[in-house]
Amino acid sequence: MKLRTRFILFSVFLTSLIVAATSYSTLHFLKRLVLDEIQSNQVTLLQNLKKVTEESQISKDDIFAYNYLTSLQKTVKGLAFAVIVDIPRQLILGKNIVFMEVMRSEQAAVKNAQSPSSQEQFSLHDGRSVLSLSDDISIGSGKSAKVYLGFYEEKVQENIDSSIRQIKEIIFYVSCVAFFIGLIVSLLFAIQITGPIKKLAEGAQALGEGNLDTQIDINRSDEIGFLAKEFNIMAVKLKELDQLKDAFVSSVSHELRSPLTAISGYVELLTMKPINELNPEKTKKALNIIQESTTRLTAFVNDVLDVAKIKAGKMELHVTEFSISELCQDLLDFVRPLAEKREQKLVPDFASDAPRMSSDSGKI
Repeated sequence: MKLRTRFILFSVFLTSLIVAATSYSTLHFLKRLVLDEIQSNQVTLLQNLKKVTEESQISKDDIFAYNYLTSLQKTVKGLAFAVIVDIPRQLILGKNIVFMEVMRSEQAAVKNAQSPSSQEQFSLHDGRSVLSLSDDISIGSGKSAKVYLGFYEEKVQENIDSSIRQIKEIIFYVSCVAFFIGLIVSLLFAIQITGPIKKLAEGAQALGEGNLDTQIDINRSDEIGFLAKEFNIMAVKLKELDQLKDAFVSSVSHELRSPLTAISGYVELLTMKPINELNPEKTKKALNIIQESTTRLTAFVNDVLDVAKIKAGKMELHVTEFSISELCQDLLDFVRPLAEKREQKLVPDFASDAPRMSSDSGKI
């Protein structure tokens, strides 16, 4: 599986996990909020009814209170009853069948109004459940009235379920949008991350195939950008090392070819005639040159084997004092057989009294 695919799958999993956890916690919080809001609305309705009742008793206007009770019955969903019990007058405003079933009789309702306020739950004959809230009203020295609000619990639960369904739909759509955005962002981020890595892999493959001019164009200030920069530096150094290798091979070829050519030339010269017909001086000179070339070749091989010293910057120079004229004459004699074989004439042109110098004559 490719890195980009793995990264996308991981991002999708992480986004899904975050969206799911956020949705669940949000739904749980909003459920609690809906319940608190409904309870708060019930308490607010009760307080408003209490305030209207107080104003009605002060102004001695029962019609005002009755009209408010009627409006509550019409506007509040799930309301089972809204009742005002005037204790001194034993008057019950807003009574209905549900309230009377809960209180059983008007006398029981008036008697219950004299007891402390409470929150009670009642079960009706038809199986429905009613939650009753009540509060006392005191005007003057004693309790003057009591207000009741009853709510069908199934209606309240329906309201809660309806609100939760709406919340779930909103959370679902928001989660889908968030997931889609997360997916797009993950895809773009995966491309942004894996794109440069793919370039680096292609560059490494190109280097492996011998294309040492490879350079990666990645301009970033993060770790990938640093890696690309170091890759380009490495490619340049590899090219330099390759050039040094070519130069080394060329130098080795030259250094090996020169003494081998001299040896081959003089051996061929010595084998052209029987030994007894050769000039003794030329024969001795040829053998000396062969020996010097062999010695030089051996020394060069030793230098190649000792390349570790060169790499460590510890190349050894064998400094001696020698004549430049003699060195030039030796070089002339060194290549003379090859010149004679090609029917070429070597003409020396150097001063015989050239000064002596101190250096490594072999390396020169």
